[in-house]
Amino acid sequence: MGDSGGAVGRLAARIGPDVALLRRSREFRLLYGGQMSSFAGSMISFVAMPYQAYQLTHSSLVVGLLSFAELAPLVATALLGGALADAVDRRRLIRGSQCLLCGCGAALALNVPLPPGSAARPCSGCSTPRQAPGAWS
Repeated sequence: MGDSGGAVGRLAARIGPDVALLRRSREFRLLYGGQMSSFAGSMISFVAMPYQAYQLTHSSLVVGLLSFAELAPLVATALLGGALADAVDRRRLIRGSQCLLCGCGAALALNVPLPPGSAARPCSGCSTPRQAPGAWS
């Protein structure tokens, strides 16, 4: 009976994620933290924009059009992102896409006083597929 606690601990260690690299490498912690904060910001944006559009207009049509305006550049640039990941230095590609995302964040911040449905939202969908293939392939 006393051994079952040790068996559960060993099973959890085998099944759970290996975080040894996070403990050993400062650079990996910085990369992981940066990616985590970038992903969190993107997900907040994906929720906040349709919510704000609905609160301002009370129209599900506007929310649908906004979602389409977000999805269209994402789909249109997905193949371009894969080709760029193969042709361009990955570090330059990641830096460029992150700078583009930063610019889109600034455009969204400047978009706040403008009327609903302005053109800043599709900007953030364009840079997302370009960063993923270069970062993880």
